[in-house]
Amino acid sequence: MDAPVADAPPPARDDARGLAWHGRMTAGVGRGLVRVRVRRGPDEVRARAPVVVGSWGVHVDTRSLGEGVAHITFEAFDGLGRAAQPVDTWVRIDRTPPTAVVEAPPQASGRFPVVVAFSEPVQALRARHLDVDGGVATHVDGDGAVYVVDVVPDRNADDVRVAVDVGVVRDAAGHANARSDVVTVVHDPPRWTRLVDGVPTRWVARAALR
Repeated sequence: MDAPVADAPPPARDDARGLAWHGRMTAGVGRGLVRVRVRRGPDEVRARAPVVVGSWGVHVDTRSLGEGVAHITFEAFDGLGRAAQPVDTWVRIDRTPPTAVVEAPPQASGRFPVVVAFSEPVQALRARHLDVDGGVATHVDGDGAVYVVDVVPDRNADDVRVAVDVGVVRDAAGHANARSDVVTVVHDPPRWTRLVDGVPTRWVARAALR
């Protein structure tokens, strides 16, 4: 039987029904059987499924196991009861959507940076993923779990409110992010000063001749 062995446990999302695997028995006679055992610490769950035309698929209800790295053992038997070499691998059970903390300066008179820190690495954040009231998000820098976003306030805005929208990025297990809290930045636009070049105007009064 074929099954990948991971050096670093990949994340697995099991918050709906559990985990599922699919594979193919590459040799054997007749209708076979596949058994799967999932262990997380002292707890474990098991499942089995018949092999039909060489292919197999097993669903394991792992919702009773805690989050974290789980050890998976696959065993296969053909129709004569002959066992294939067991295969071991690992996954990281992940049920938690990523959350985001947004930080920004309390006050700004122009363009200002916003730091977005997620609870775990997510796919690339884009400027359009931010909900900005009173301004616009422009350039985004960073990757993984931490990003820095430039925000430009609207000229007439009294303040700028920034948040990360819900469901705009996903973690490696496929969970969409939760909406972040809103941060408010007081907009203090620069004061315009009227400058006059040259010598100030001089008024000259003349008396009328009689």
